[in-house]
Amino acid sequence: MEHALAPLCRAFGDVSQAEAVVQFGRELVVATVSRYWSPEQGLFVNNRP
Repeated sequence: MEHALAPLCRAFGDVSQAEAVVQFGRELVVATVSRYWSPEQGLFVNNRP
């Protein structure tokens, strides 16, 4: 989202939407890492309990 959608928003002049997309993208990364990252295995696991 940060690297594709936000630049598109900026290209079309929608700076406020671009910033919202960047913020959501960062929150999504944090949530994904906290949910699926396995420190024991050192990788993402999609079937964690």
